[in-house]
Amino acid sequence: MGLGRHGAPPAATVPPGIGLLLLACGSGWALVVINNLMVGLLLVELHQDLGVPLAQAGQVVAVYGFTAGLAAPFIGQALDRLGRRPLMLAGLAVLLVANVTAALAPSFTWLLAARAVAALGTACLQPASFALVGDALPYARRGWAMGWVMNGSTFANLVGVPVTTLVAGTLGWRWAFALAAALSLAAAVPVLAGLRGVAAAGGPAVGWPGRLAGGPRAALRPAVATTLAFFLGSLAWFAWLTYMAAFYHLRFGVTTAEVAPLVSAIGIGLLVGINIGGRLGDRWGQAAAVAVTNILAGLLLALLTTLVVHLWLALVINVVLAVPTGARFSTQNALQSETLPRARGTAMAVATSALQWGILAGSIYGGWLISAFGLSALGPGCAAAALLAAIVAWLGARDVGSQR
Repeated sequence: MGLGRHGAPPAATVPPGIGLLLLACGSGWALVVINNLMVGLLLVELHQDLGVPLAQAGQVVAVYGFTAGLAAPFIGQALDRLGRRPLMLAGLAVLLVANVTAALAPSFTWLLAARAVAALGTACLQPASFALVGDALPYARRGWAMGWVMNGSTFANLVGVPVTTLVAGTLGWRWAFALAAALSLAAAVPVLAGLRGVAAAGGPAVGWPGRLAGGPRAALRPAVATTLAFFLGSLAWFAWLTYMAAFYHLRFGVTTAEVAPLVSAIGIGLLVGINIGGRLGDRWGQAAAVAVTNILAGLLLALLTTLVVHLWLALVINVVLAVPTGARFSTQNALQSETLPRARGTAMAVATSALQWGILAGSIYGGWLISAFGLSALGPGCAAAALLAAIVAWLGARDVGSQR
């Protein structure tokens, strides 16, 4: 992993072999990010090749988010009962099959079904990856570790998503799904290596939520606020991201293939934010960091589609927007990992559900904003959701791990 000396926690707090474990979890997260982001950038191709309206093409994003959001809490129960390792390996296998099916889909209906199956794979991978981090490291160092795992976003945004977008723009959307299937197969190598020393039984699970320390109500209040903030922040980001390629195409005439370098630049912004956010959250409190990053993201989103008339300025603001967005993701996961420590698999699966419902709601919300008020309304509408997430995090979430 290259866990350098700078910013790393003291050696006494880091278990042996943590680098391989973080590599495995980061590989799983990279696949989740690729599958979360790639389809929104293919909507123009799906619209043209399959002969469906652009709004109907967006259903591919919606069905993915709906399925993962619905399935994740049940998968969380399995994570706490069966362990992180088998669910993570199952997620890899499901993603491989789903993306091969999508590449060969004979119709739009088949593609919808394939994306629903893919959602089951990411609903396994995401909570398993972050629950493993929560099991392995103390809360005071978890933001740092979450940042390293979420560096998988760097590969996804600098390589995975841009390459799949470029492939779709040159060879066709089917080849983009074929590439995603190949990446699922390739990720099996670091995942198997990193999970080799992980016990199959997983973390210290007990029933949820009846036997939580301090009583279920005391534990669930900040958990609900944290999850709601997660959902609202994800809605804001994915409402923008789902229609980002369409925005640049309709506003500035940019093609899908030309969006690929922008996605890579966004990946750099996310990389910076992910690593800054986790460390600042460890130092100043994860709940406060979630609130501040949502505020910054909201302000940039409001500016992006209203006051910006030049393509280069829109691109710059889009990259800057990725910094607080990345910071929010790492600090949010660290915060979520300690809301229900004795049922961490379930807690992280609920976060996955919130993320995926955010993808679903964002695709619907963004489409509604554009159809009802025009492209310019997309940014302010996303900003409203981000600012609401900041308010919820500030008033309701708290760093329960720091009190243990």
